[in-house]
Amino acid sequence: MKKYIVLFCVIILSKNLFSQEVQKPEFSGYVNEMFSMFTENLDDSWYWQNIVHNRLTFGWQPGECWRIDAGIRNRLFSGDFLDIPGYAKRMETDNGYMDLSWNIMDEKNALLNLTCDRLYFTFEKGRWCLKLGRQRVNWGQTFVWNANDLFNSYSFFDFDYIERPGCDAFRGTYYHDETSFSEVVVSLDNSKKVTAAFLHHGTIKNFDFQVMAGIQSEDDFVIGGAMTGDIRGVNLRGELAYRQPLDNFGKSSGIIEASFGADYLFSNKIMLQGEVMYNNKESIFSLKNILKFVLNPSSANIMTAMNDWNAVAMVFYPPTDRLSLSLSGMYMSGLETCFAGFIMDYSLWNNLDFSIISQYFTTVDDTIPIDVRAWFGFARLKFSF
Repeated sequence: MKKYIVLFCVIILSKNLFSQEVQKPEFSGYVNEMFSMFTENLDDSWYWQNIVHNRLTFGWQPGECWRIDAGIRNRLFSGDFLDIPGYAKRMETDNGYMDLSWNIMDEKNALLNLTCDRLYFTFEKGRWCLKLGRQRVNWGQTFVWNANDLFNSYSFFDFDYIERPGCDAFRGTYYHDETSFSEVVVSLDNSKKVTAAFLHHGTIKNFDFQVMAGIQSEDDFVIGGAMTGDIRGVNLRGELAYRQPLDNFGKSSGIIEASFGADYLFSNKIMLQGEVMYNNKESIFSLKNILKFVLNPSSANIMTAMNDWNAVAMVFYPPTDRLSLSLSGMYMSGLETCFAGFIMDYSLWNNLDFSIISQYFTTVDDTIPIDVRAWFGFARLKFSF
């Protein structure tokens, strides 16, 4: 009932707080139909799942300085994945302070989940921009491993959630000029723990840089920074963060997280992209539950799950204006595991796309007693409106 009261209050306030001339509301979204298959260790056991995924996005500017945004995703699950212990419960788990996720229908062969992952007010005037509510706070600069992303971690393997999760936060941004700004973000999670941080973004010649510091989930003090730039057509990106646990501050060694990536676009439209990551933290994942990256990607922080050196390489190529192909490979040294991925996107019509996705995981160390070989296959039809 608390969740419904929150949504009702937002609607009432949005109609009464503003007396200025309103603009026409914005509305968009898409519908996905995706069929997937999974096998572990490539044996005779095959599992399937079907997801009908509908996303609705609303935007409304009731006044010159005010704006309201909301995003809702509805997903209808069916198939063998529902037999996995705790799978249905994880779909209803909301990591934000406001519990805005519902399992509306939870039966043996079907699960209907509704999640509100965007719901925030924006006040913007002069050099100031203030946001309050469930929003996306993306401080990461690299593509795969984001040491600076304190608020909205996500999994590289979650290809079907392009919007990425949001957090319940207050965000205040001050723009010094066209290329530099400073901001403060304070967020609450479902455990009522506070994450608060400050970031400053600026530009030096051809490079953008940022520095940040804060407290994450009341557990770690974090300080770090990032840079992006271009040298002779090569785009460079890097992030670095140092974490120190607060419960043993100054008495234990800190945690270093760093990532560096580069990409280059050739004249024939082929783009090469690579990234490396180093993390000296002991891995909290094991080979037994590496598939959590795929089965529950929104809560899997890939940065903290792995340790030591890790690397990924990707190739993108559009043979035609309608067809796009990509290959990716990843080596996770802390888990002695490799990943290979393939994506084919084809535009059937202006707003209708068809995709085929393949993901394969395998261990590469024969001395490890646990042998993981897992393959996921997906076929997706997407209509945008």
